[in-house]
Amino acid sequence: MRLCTLRDEADLREIWRVCFGDPPTYIDYFFENRFDPQNTVCLEEHGRIPAAMHIVPYEVDVRGGEFPTAYLVGVATMPEDRMRGLSKELIREGLRLCRQRGYRFSHLYPFLHSFYARLGYGVANRRKLASLRASQAILLSQPHKVRPMDGDDASAALACYRRFMEGKNGYVIRSSMEGRLKEHLLESPAVAALYPNGDMAGYCLCYFENGVLIADEMVYDSPEALESLAAAMGSLQKPEGEIRFTLPEWEALPENWGGSAQTEDYAMARIIHLDGLTVPAPESATGDVVLRVFDDFLPEQAGIYRAIATDGQVTFTRYEKGAPQCEMDIRPLSQMVCGNLPPEVRPDGEGEKALFQMLPALPCLLFEKY
Repeated sequence: MRLCTLRDEADLREIWRVCFGDPPTYIDYFFENRFDPQNTVCLEEHGRIPAAMHIVPYEVDVRGGEFPTAYLVGVATMPEDRMRGLSKELIREGLRLCRQRGYRFSHLYPFLHSFYARLGYGVANRRKLASLRASQAILLSQPHKVRPMDGDDASAALACYRRFMEGKNGYVIRSSMEGRLKEHLLESPAVAALYPNGDMAGYCLCYFENGVLIADEMVYDSPEALESLAAAMGSLQKPEGEIRFTLPEWEALPENWGGSAQTEDYAMARIIHLDGLTVPAPESATGDVVLRVFDDFLPEQAGIYRAIATDGQVTFTRYEKGAPQCEMDIRPLSQMVCGNLPPEVRPDGEGEKALFQMLPALPCLLFEKY
């Protein structure tokens, strides 16, 4: 594995084109605005690059604290080189590089959850995906005026995004929406809902996939703004067509809308540097737990740790002085630390119960795919 250089750009573009099939306009945008050779790793064999991965630095909210995360995108292996474990090796060495750079977490949107679960990634958040026929959506009321978005809406959209994320956990901390909006508007529509004074009450970023209009990012101040946006999506689709949009896991689709909603796993995250990690915790949280952590994918991180909760924070440090009170794989531990408690883990012993008390579940929400 090695870091890429600008000389590799043509090969990296070809890998992206072959493996993801994105339109040329998006590939051009990504490499002109997001590509950084120092954050791109590849495998080279006999003078050619069969696999590559891009690391996009983000700041994420974890339990109210801000942490840099290595967001993996464009993990790809050329078709003729697959089934050789190249992607796993690339990800492992890439995460080791990120550890050296001081990252504590890595996030991603997976092509297959089970693949990344084997690499220690846990589900960072679940989403509720609502589905309506366009003929149902256009019958919804529109309490708010709606209009198409353009690049000038970045500041208003950022303010709306920040309001929407208040009280939530696990989201990307944005300082700007200019790049996000510009990238989306290259090929796809976006709609804003407005208050009577013209201020933004909500927005949705949507795209067509196999004839379905999908909004992965649906942001709104109120149920009325959500209804207005859903109706606007219906007007963009053929009457017999389908619209889908993301809701927070804990919200329900109004029964009188018709349609359906299902909850599904969405983004994933894992801890890549546990020793010395300190995350916020409830002020009332106390505890001192010694645990054995398993990490088959990054074995240098496996070992015995001590987790201490005090003064509104939990700190993990390596510990060699006592026997562990409990054992946990890095995948469910990552979920627990990020706020999304793994359903398969139950606090049976005193150690597990203490960890659950230190790190209770929180409302997790994450939109980013790239």
